[in-house]
Amino acid sequence: MGHGLNFDQIKNLNQDVSLWNSLANFLKSERNYQPTEPYKKWTKEPTPKNLNEFWTEIETQGFSDITLYIDCYFGNITIFRKTIKIWFSTIFYSYDFFEHSKDTIQIINIGRIFANHIGTDKILYIPDGYVKTAIIEDYSCSLEDVISKGIRNFGEPPKGISKGRKNYFFVDYIDKEIGEIKEWDEEEDFWKWDDEEKEYIQIKI
Repeated sequence: MGHGLNFDQIKNLNQDVSLWNSLANFLKSERNYQPTEPYKKWTKEPTPKNLNEFWTEIETQGFSDITLYIDCYFGNITIFRKTIKIWFSTIFYSYDFFEHSKDTIQIINIGRIFANHIGTDKILYIPDGYVKTAIIEDYSCSLEDVISKGIRNFGEPPKGISKGRKNYFFVDYIDKEIGEIKEWDEEEDFWKWDDEEKEYIQIKI
C-alpha cells in the first residue's frame, strides 16, 4: 500500500496503540488468535539516516543489505519511501489462503485496518514469487507506478475482490464494499498450471 508518513510517524508506528489494539481485537474476535507475546519491534533504529540509506539502496540497487523493518507477532512490516509491505508468517502465510472465502475476508479487513490508519485508499495484492505477476513487485516507486506496471504486463485486473484474487494481481479500493466472496472454484480462472512449462500461464486478460 502507498503511504505519506513522515519520519516521526514511521518511527512510532510500532507503538501506535490505536492501530495495534484494532489489529489485536480483530484477530481475537475473528480468528481466536491471541499470541502470548504480541511483540512489535524495529530490527534497526529507524532514524532518518538509516531509513534514507535503506531506501536509497532499494531504489538504486533493487535490494538492500540493511535489515530495517518492524518485526511483529504475525510477520513483519517494511516501510519504503512511498509504499509499505505487510508480510505474514504466522497467519495467512501463503497466497493460498485467498482460496478460502472466510480467510479472504479476514485478510482484506486486516489490510483495511492498516490502510485506514495511515490514510491510504488502496491496497495491492500479489503472490510471493510462484506466479508471474510477482514480477511487478517494486519498492523503488509509488504504488500507482507498480499498479501501472502490472496493467502493462498482465492487463487490467478484474473488478471486485472475489474475482480479482484469482488473477493473482488485484487492487482493493477500501471505499468499496468487500462484496460477496464466492468459493474459489466458483470464480473463473485467469491463470492455469502448465505441466510442460512447469509454471502458471495466463489464459485470460
